[in-house]
Parts: sequence; structure tokens; C-alpha cells
Amino acid sequence: MASTSRPVHPSRLRRIYVPVLHGIGTNDHEKFAEKSVERLAAHLSTSGSGWRSTECEHDCEEFAPKHKHVEHPSGAQAVIDPISWYDLIGTPGRWTTAFWLIRTLLTLCGVHALVNGWAIMNVLSGLPGVSQSIRHPWRSTMSVAAGIWRVFRSMAWILVISALTLLALVFGVPLIFISPHTRRLASDALGWTSDEDTREAVIQRVSEAIRRPPDEHVVLIGHSQGGAIASSAAHRRSKRRTSLITMGSGLAVLGAIRAARDVSLGSTIALLVAMLLYVITAILAVWQVMVVTAHAALTLLLTSASTGIALWSVVIAPGVSLQHSLMSARLTTQSAALISATSPTLDWLIVAIIIAPVIVIIYSRSVKPITERIIAECRSELPGVDLCATFDPVSYPLAALASSDRVRRIAQSNALWDHTTYFSNRVETLRHVERHLSQIATGSTSPKQVLASAHDAMCNDEASASARMARTARGATTLIAVIIAVASWPSAPIIAWAAGVCTYALGTVAKQRTWTRRQSQPVSRTIRRFMHRPHYPWAYATIAFLAATSMLGAMLVPAFPGAAILAFATYLALMTATVLALGRSVWTAWAAAVGLAACAAVWMTQATVYGFAVAIGCLVIAGSFVAFQVNRTRDSRSLSTISG
Repeated sequence: MASTSRPVHPSRLRRIYVPVLHGIGTNDHEKFAEKSVERLAAHLSTSGSGWRSTECEHDCEEFAPKHKHVEHPSGAQAVIDPISWYDLIGTPGRWTTAFWLIRTLLTLCGVHALVNGWAIMNVLSGLPGVSQSIRHPWRSTMSVAAGIWRVFRSMAWILVISALTLLALVFGVPLIFISPHTRRLASDALGWTSDEDTREAVIQRVSEAIRRPPDEHVVLIGHSQGGAIASSAAHRRSKRRTSLITMGSGLAVLGAIRAARDVSLGSTIALLVAMLLYVITAILAVWQVMVVTAHAALTLLLTSASTGIALWSVVIAPGVSLQHSLMSARLTTQSAALISATSPTLDWLIVAIIIAPVIVIIYSRSVKPITERIIAECRSELPGVDLCATFDPVSYPLAALASSDRVRRIAQSNALWDHTTYFSNRVETLRHVERHLSQIATGSTSPKQVLASAHDAMCNDEASASARMARTARGATTLIAVIIAVASWPSAPIIAWAAGVCTYALGTVAKQRTWTRRQSQPVSRTIRRFMHRPHYPWAYATIAFLAATSMLGAMLVPAFPGAAILAFATYLALMTATVLALGRSVWTAWAAAVGLAACAAVWMTQATVYGFAVAIGCLVIAGSFVAFQVNRTRDSRSLSTISG
């Protein structure tokens, strides 16, 4: 986690200049100022940190239109000034832009592949050794599982980036010729990376704007390409009076594009061929994995049903319980054999083993010579932070290549369009800018700022957990919709596809609206939600799923009239608790407790010694969940009181 808590200067500063630079695609200064400067000033005035908006004391001709003045209780005054550079970028010809776009997309694909390959190597080198695994088996197991997940995620990102690159080549190049807006977007990056005169003119404008008196501290804020421009301009100033905050910076991406001018045409063609081979091989391999996953899910469902039946037969018909248990074991063995039969065959493994190193070699020989130059540009020693959203493809290379002391990964809404929502993110982005400005205004790290730093960490964790919960709920809802559609119309797979796509789209809209609504919540409420999060989500999920297994058996083997309906309702409650646990929802403990209490009621209706024993066990676990959550609620209220 990045840290910017060190004081920038030991004495208090009375004037702070905060220039804000826009990214590509901006052609209206007023709209840019409304979406960035005004949102930042409004957040400072309403955050409770003491900042307040003030009016201009004079005409303020030295600042750009739509700038804002704010004042800190310490007496420090800050000017938030929108700096535009789009008018310095020319519009090149269509063929020039199209050729540049092709080379750029291939270069970006290579950079992303190298970054993910680097991440894979770091994960593999960080796995625990044999001695550590013996001393700490549980921790080592979880570390290995997390490492395997990160490796597969990185490999999936290589596939996604390669596929998106191919789509961009197919649809983006024609848009250069027919869409002026698309050509303008490409021209912004083209002018910065390929035209030295334009690049120097942009840096000169920013440098003139930040040429401030010696008693002023400059906090450069840049979004997207503006982050790359701010980084280049900031390095020409003294570190003593300069800070740099970037949001979704394209420094690594644009640096790679600029350096790609040295890549030969043969290497560019080799990149395209390697990318096509990787995409084709990966799609075929992923199809095999999807088939295996489907069989594994079916195996899990059938095994759960047979295990539940065997469990309930102990209470209902003890004489046939052994028969059901043997059937459960036989079904599990047969399902495992089916999974093995549908796993990727040896020939596919050989093809993957041969193609993957070839692609890595091609990528390395084509792009690696410029990687060291890019890394050097990304390693800034200025105070500040580089904010990078998890699903932001523009800042993803910077997050991997930049200094870990500056990079802070934030969740945002966990969507591919998060690159455009940094100034809308009050919880993770604007609060960090606010804390940095407050620290500069006071010249020291006060206890209140230390508490604010702790609050920021809690808010970031809460935002990440909320985004994970929304994604988990969306995925579970989509899966249920597809299953219902397949069961209802088995001969019409297009309906299942349509149901899945529509449900996923609606879930995405709901996820985005929930994220937007939470940006206006007070910090105290966010902290309370953080304190309500479960510390052991996998334990909750495992217990709830095991209890749901028994309810699945109760549905299939009802012991009394209406038992199937009651068991079905309990099964839904327990599966909901499982999904909530996997998403780390604040309602995990309560949902699991309710489901276990209902499960205990179903077992108690059997009026057997075994049924009563299981019911008491369910009630004890449910009571422990409730007690643990009550304690966390009390702790969160105490923390909110201290914060107030």
C-alpha cells in the first residue's frame, strides 16, 4: 500500500497551487473544469476536514477560467487551477493516424503481456518453500491458492488484452477515417508521443503555469494523459516544493508508444502473428476449461444432493443409509472420472507448452529493449501518489512498473470504464487528495491526520469489498438466470444466452448505481460498514454450503408434509449466505445465522436424537455468528464516536 504520510516541508505553507491537467478527448475547457476542479473543490468544502471555499479577492487573471479558491483552518490558501493543453495538439492526416494506431495497439499489447508475465514470475518466485509450508501449513496453503489465482488472472488478462487489441484493429482503424472524434482521440496521444515540437509546447505551457513564487507549494494533479504530462513537467521543478498526484496515469502506456518508434516493422509483424496464435490457442484452451468447469459444477451439485440424501436417511431410514452413502461415493468417483475425460488432452498441453514460450520470446525481443527506459520514467521520487484502478487498462502497466511507495491500487466500481470516474470517486480518490493538501497546509502529520489515514485505509477496504460483493451477486444472479432458462427451454440455447446477457447487463447497471450512491455517504457510515465485514468469509461460506447440502437432501427426501417447501426456503437462505460470504457482504453473519436457525428448525421437526443433536449444533454456530457480529457492531460505534 502506498504511503504519503511523510511531511512535505517542516514549516507551514500559506499558499498552495494545485494545477489539474486533463486527459485525451477533452475539447471544452469549461466542461473539463466542471468535472474535475469543481468536484474537488466541492469535496474539500463538504468533507469536514476544515477546508472552505472562498471568493476571488481580485480578477485572478493569472489563473485559468473556472478555477477555485479554498482555505484551510490553519490559514493556508489553495488555488485549484484547470490547465488545458488540447488546443496545442494538431490533427494529422487519416493515413498517418491509422498507421500510428496500428503500431500503437500492437505495442500496447506487448507491454501488457510483458507486465503480466512479470507479475506471473513475481508470484511464482514468492511462493512459500517446503520448510515454511511445514511450519505454517494453513498460511502456506492460502498463499499458494492466492498465487495460483493471480497467475490465472494474469494469463486471462493477456488473453483479454490481445482480444481487445484485435477488436480495436478491426473496428478502430476504420473509425479513424469516418469519425472525427475518434481521430481527435488518437491525435492527442499521437501529438504527445510522436511530435517533439508538440510535446515540448505542452510541457512548456504546464511549466509556465507552475512557475510559482518560492513560498508556494505546487501539487500537480493529472488524469490519464494529463498524468504523463504532469510527471514530465514536475521533474523540472524542485522536489522541495512539488508534489505529484496522478489518477489513471498513462505514463507507462504513452512511454511505450513513444519508445515504440524504435521498433522495426518486422518486429511489429511478429507481434501481430504471436498475438493471433496466443488468442486462438487461449480460446481453445479456455473452451476446454469451460467444459471441465461445467462438469465440475454438475458434480458438486449431484454429490451435494446424494450426500444430503445419505445424511437424512440416517434419521428417516437408518437401514438404507449405508446404501445411499455408497451411492454418493460412487457418484463422486464417476463424476471425477468424467472431469478427467473432458480435461484438456495431452496434444493441447503440448501445443500450449510450445506456443507460450515462443510468444514470450517474440514479445521480449520486440518490446523488452524499451522496457527499462519505461521503468526509469515511471519511478518518480516526488512526494505524492499514483492512483490506479483495478480494471483500468491505461494505468495497469504503471501500477506494475512504478515504485511501490507511490502506487495505490483502488477498486472504484471494478468496471472497464473506471478510467473515466476518478474525479467522481470521493471515497478513494478525492479523500486522498484532501489528506495530502491538509498535510501540506499544516506542515506536519497531526493525530487527526493519522486518524484520517486510518479512515482512508478502512474506506479503501470497504470500497474493495463492496465492489467484490456486487460482482459476486451479479455473477450468481446471471448463473441462476441461465440455469432457469436452460431448464425451461432446453431446446433453445439462444434463450439461455439472452437471459445471461440481459441479467449481466442489469447487474452491471445496478452495481454502478450502487457505487455512485455510496460516494455521497458520510465517512462514519463507511467505517461502520467496514467494521461489519466478516473476517473469515471462507469459513462462513463453507459452513453455510455444508448446511445447504443437508437441506438439498431434505428437499429430495421429505420426511413429513410440507418439509420440501420448508427445506427449499432454508436452502435458498443458506445459498444466499454462501454468496454473501464469498462477496464479503456486511449481511453475511446475519444471513448465515438466519439460515442455520431455519436449518435447525427443519432438523428439530424430525423428533430424533440425531436430529436434535444437529439442530443444537446449528443453533450454537448461529449464536456464535450473532455474538461476533454484535461485538463488531459495538466496536464500530465506538470507533465512529472517536472519529467524531
